Amino acid sequence: MTSASVPTLPGIRPLREREFADFQAFIYKEAGIFLSKVKQALLVGRLSRRIRELGLDSFAAYYERVLDPRYPEERIELINSICTHETHFFREPRQFEYLEHVVLPRLRVEAEAGTRPKRIRAWSAGCSSGEEPFSIGMSLLAGCPASAGWTVDVVATDVSTRVLDRARAAVWSLDRSKHIPGDYLKRFMLRGQGEQQDKMKAGPELRDVVRFCRNVERRPALPRSARRRAHNLFPRRALTRAPCTHSETKNSWTAACSACWSSTTRRSSARR
Repeated sequence: MTSASVPTLPGIRPLREREFADFQAFIYKEAGIFLSKVKQALLVGRLSRRIRELGLDSFAAYYERVLDPRYPEERIELINSICTHETHFFREPRQFEYLEHVVLPRLRVEAEAGTRPKRIRAWSAGCSSGEEPFSIGMSLLAGCPASAGWTVDVVATDVSTRVLDRARAAVWSLDRSKHIPGDYLKRFMLRGQGEQQDKMKAGPELRDVVRFCRNVERRPALPRSARRRAHNLFPRRALTRAPCTHSETKNSWTAACSACWSSTTRRSSARR
């Protein structure tokens, strides 16, 4: 499908190849999301409504708006529009089985032997509306509970401010609970009452271990001292690649560490 053949809303000129290439390069630079040519219809569909809201008549005019330093919020609006957020609790069950039956037992043995501290820090990249980091949090709290002296900390990042706001609220419709194991559902989730009876919310024990921040800007590499601290925060051997919420997202380690570093360091210091 060529750009000219992609339908747009009335009053908006069709997207040209050069314009698509401009958006393609910009979105990759800003968020690490690569849009192949087959995604032209997606771009048109996601941006047409915004173009009309702004009273513009072309994608070129919208691209100029995005680049205009007077409207920094438009860059965020663009990235929010492009991101796809399909997720549910305990997605990729085999990964969680491996975490709970292989990784955590090994960590418990090492901790009991005194070869590692009773502290686990996990990073959920591309966390979307929160189901995945809260799933990780449930597994970690169940396998390494505070009552046994463990400290759990889950840092969750995404490029979209919209989904991060939803994730921080930690509220979902009850039909999202079907993927949560029954014992986890009873322990970690609260059911709404009255007008909220069709909703559920993560309980305080779970909310306390999951934090969210946005990682969109590509920043310069961290200094060596900060890289060493980041390695201690997220040891390479303990990292498991979480499923991305956008099939073409390339998350940036540097961006995530830069965005979260100060809050993570403060929280870590407070717990020592």
